[in-house]
Amino acid sequence: MPGRILSLTVYRVVLVSLLLVYQLLALLADFPAMPFQSVVLVVLVVSLLSCFYLWFLRNYDRRREQLIGFIFIQFFFDTLLVSILVLFTGGESSHLRIAYLMIIVLSALFLDKISIYVMMVLSLGFYFLAVNLHTLLFVERFPYGSDFLLSGYPIIMGQTLLCLVTALLSGFMQSAYRASRRTVQDQEARIRSLREIRDKIVESLPSGLMTCEDDGRISFINKMGVKILQRSLDSLKGTSVWALFDLDPPLADDPQHLSRVERRISVAGTKRSFGISFRPLEMESGRHGIMVVFQDLTKIRLLEAHKLLADKMAAIGKMAAGVAHEIRNPLAAISGSIQVLKEVLPEDPTALELADIVHTETRRLDDIISQFLAYARPGSPPFFETLDLVSCVTAFLQLVEHDAQMKDLVVDLDFPNEKCMIMGDQGRLQQVFWNLLRNSYQACKTAPRVEMGCQLQEEEVIFRITDNGIGMTEEQLKDLFTPFQSFSNTGTGLGMSIVYDIIEMHHGKIDVRSKPGVGTTVYLTFPKIEE
Repeated sequence: MPGRILSLTVYRVVLVSLLLVYQLLALLADFPAMPFQSVVLVVLVVSLLSCFYLWFLRNYDRRREQLIGFIFIQFFFDTLLVSILVLFTGGESSHLRIAYLMIIVLSALFLDKISIYVMMVLSLGFYFLAVNLHTLLFVERFPYGSDFLLSGYPIIMGQTLLCLVTALLSGFMQSAYRASRRTVQDQEARIRSLREIRDKIVESLPSGLMTCEDDGRISFINKMGVKILQRSLDSLKGTSVWALFDLDPPLADDPQHLSRVERRISVAGTKRSFGISFRPLEMESGRHGIMVVFQDLTKIRLLEAHKLLADKMAAIGKMAAGVAHEIRNPLAAISGSIQVLKEVLPEDPTALELADIVHTETRRLDDIISQFLAYARPGSPPFFETLDLVSCVTAFLQLVEHDAQMKDLVVDLDFPNEKCMIMGDQGRLQQVFWNLLRNSYQACKTAPRVEMGCQLQEEEVIFRITDNGIGMTEEQLKDLFTPFQSFSNTGTGLGMSIVYDIIEMHHGKIDVRSKPGVGTTVYLTFPKIEE
């Protein structure tokens, strides 16, 4: 509303200024001019009133009721000024009487229908007054004489009819305009509401969503997409979606390429798995583009791998336990028979040495079977309690200090100041630490060094152990948790299988990352609890 009032004020000043231009042209072109003093007076009054209007708009309350009254006052003074011009420019025959019609039409843009008719009555009243004053002041006849009826009466009646018709048409057009405006506003409100709902749905999607031009340049991406890709919005806009996901751009006329794919790409230096769906899209402007929906499938693929590994280990454990149990009986017979044979063999050193070898290897094989059966059978139930993982690791390291085999091992610690609380079985966790530390020590050929640390996240506690050993290949990593897969000459190949079972028992996760010649890092993730 204030902007429209300002426009009305500016238009008024411009129109009145045209009167001065008309006066100048009249003097130059020698055609009838209006009284100079009257024009100057009107221009001066309009300028002063316009300054007052602007000052009022700037300094007073802009409530709608006050603004409506303020607009009515402006039209009142406009009608008065037009009447003054009509008075001095011919009375009933003045060409400026058309300005009354302009005032009535403009009032329909700002006032209600009743006010339009009030402006019509005011216009006619001021016009009659101007005509009568003009006749009394400038014409030596009675206003309502016979000559007036012949010359002035039709003009006045025509002006009256014009004002009445203009007011009626303005009121009708105002009603139609406001009804149409309300309809348009309602439609715009519904469109805005639908757009807000659409935007909220897009921003609340658990997946990344982006729209691209037909050449693959990204034009929009939602907040989840920015979060998943771990990049800034500005760096993603304008980027090619094909380069982002390391894909070959499809042919424009081959819609079969726009389908679902799965790719591994680097995000913040880490390789992650993404499921990506492409669909054709038609923009609001009619241009064609591409809609891309993508999800981070890394956790799902890890869970699938863990599930596959768990099923594999369960099947292997069940089968091997039965085989080991069946082997143990004849193994006991072999061991007993060798001991009997040693007593009846002649005093031949070679025969006795071979018997000792058979007896020793039989016992070693029996120990391996015992360890495996202990691994395969469900042991005693775990004793879970609230533990500070940092304190648990610290207590374990105090035991390691007295281990003669790892006396040259250097252990670096990276623990947070706050406690890392989990639910766990301290004895079984120390068994996990023993296996991991022993593997790390055996992997370090020279200057063995291990770093242990903990990291707190919103719902998880992550323990890590990193060594500077020889590392492992991709093939070795795949078989790391398979029973009897040992990468050293002294191990039985059950240590990491036991570690895996204990971590599963704690509802945790284990992740191993390794590079040949660089070293290995093992991550153990536990559910975090409040102290």
